[in-house]
Amino acid sequence: MSRAGWLAAVAAVIVWAFYEKNLCTWLKQHRLLAILSSSALAAFFVGIFFLKPASAMGRLHIWHMDLLAIAAEPLHGWGLGKRAFAFGEAQSRFYSEALRTPSVISLSCCPEESFNEYLSLAVELGVPALILILAILFLALRCLMKRESPLAYGLVAWMVFAFFSYPLSIMPMVILLAVFLGAAFSLEEGAGRRIVIAASAFALLLFAGIFINQLDEYRQHRKAVDSYASSRMYLRDGTYDLAVECLEPLLDDLGSEFRYLYDYGYALHKTGRYEESNSILQRGASISCDPMFHDIMGKNHEALGNYEMAEREYLHARDMVPCRLYPYILLMDMKASQADTLSAIEYARAAAALPVNPRHAGMQGLRERALSFLEHD
Repeated sequence: MSRAGWLAAVAAVIVWAFYEKNLCTWLKQHRLLAILSSSALAAFFVGIFFLKPASAMGRLHIWHMDLLAIAAEPLHGWGLGKRAFAFGEAQSRFYSEALRTPSVISLSCCPEESFNEYLSLAVELGVPALILILAILFLALRCLMKRESPLAYGLVAWMVFAFFSYPLSIMPMVILLAVFLGAAFSLEEGAGRRIVIAASAFALLLFAGIFINQLDEYRQHRKAVDSYASSRMYLRDGTYDLAVECLEPLLDDLGSEFRYLYDYGYALHKTGRYEESNSILQRGASISCDPMFHDIMGKNHEALGNYEMAEREYLHARDMVPCRLYPYILLMDMKASQADTLSAIEYARAAAALPVNPRHAGMQGLRERALSFLEHD
């Protein structure tokens, strides 16, 4: 069911057929079959799209937001690990700048990956870095083609797959790319090859030394991950004091993982430590595009009496993923508590107008809250 995998396989076979089987000459000699084959191939691509059309449209939307993020920082990018944050900022601007149709609003999301490795690299590192990376890949492909290596078709498949997925986040795919590049840039017998072998051996020894030095740190990280997993039962049980007690010592080891930062910030929020909660949640919001960070930061500001800041956070959360009801409900409740009935009714109507998945009990509950508010006011 991986459309990216099928596209990659078809692309590799087509390139193989052109280079190994003189497909171009065959097509010229059999024009009718060429037309029929082209039609079948077009039908194949259309069928792949309609296999999961909602997913395909969602992916196009993700690419659109990534392109907007690239346009905002084209030269040096947003920084390593900042793709999700950049996506959230781009999507927030996209929905706040103009009134979008319900069909476009329904595409809003908060993905962890770009589903396009090239766009992801451009978002994080900038367009010049992407051009350099593409140059290396195409140079490697040219070298493999020149040597008539079958690995060339594997690299074609990898490159096409990367256009629709995120292979650099999957270790076996990273190792596979290293094999392709190693095969492409390896030298023939002679002094040059001996230098490469010696340099590789030195690099391997250096890597082994680094790995040994980092082994304790890795074990500490794994221990922190296990402690975090076990502490989540306190969050489920609502014993937030115990959750904070368990989560606080893990900050140094897990401070770059947004799920941990959200859970820790939420536990601090539930125990009334609002300013500390906002500090942790802001840290998580800088590496994530999940609007829930801003929802909880808004609730913290509201509890502290900073209503202007609370509204700003709620509106930002709404603009990030406008198909979610929760920011509207938070705005409705806050405006109602301030006796701003007209604004509260406006937000309640906006929440009630959003499409809701009937199988999602939480969304249904939020919609019923909005309808109930409208009935009583």
